[in-house]
Amino acid sequence: QTVSASYATTEITTSLTYVDTSLTAAITPASSSNKILIWVTSAWFTSHASNPAAYARIYNSTDTVELATTEAYDADSSGWMIYHGMPCSIIAEDTGRSIATTYKLQHRAAASGRNSKLQNENNKAFIILMEIAA
Repeated sequence: QTVSASYATTEITTSLTYVDTSLTAAITPASSSNKILIWVTSAWFTSHASNPAAYARIYNSTDTVELATTEAYDADSSGWMIYHGMPCSIIAEDTGRSIATTYKLQHRAAASGRNSKLQNENNKAFIILMEIAA
């Protein structure tokens, strides 16, 4: 089985702790021995001309577990990471699930005075959950 969702509204945070985005999907595996492959992609920016950085992660909110994380760390001369946005693509695997499980994209800034901006200019973000039989 495959479940997918998309979201296309810009989301910005200056929080130094992870915050939920609106990109979320849930799946109920047919068997707890099956694996769940989670793939998330979004256009991503971080700001601050000196030492910009932001973090994003795939989060299993049912079990409150971080499954994968990535860091944005690079800027053009204006201080925005790659002018039109860097693809934020994260892939993770989860196992042993036998109940409905919700996965979501979360993000945060790396330090005060910085931010994390997803779905810049309302670019569409996707989350895909794929159950793989054992």
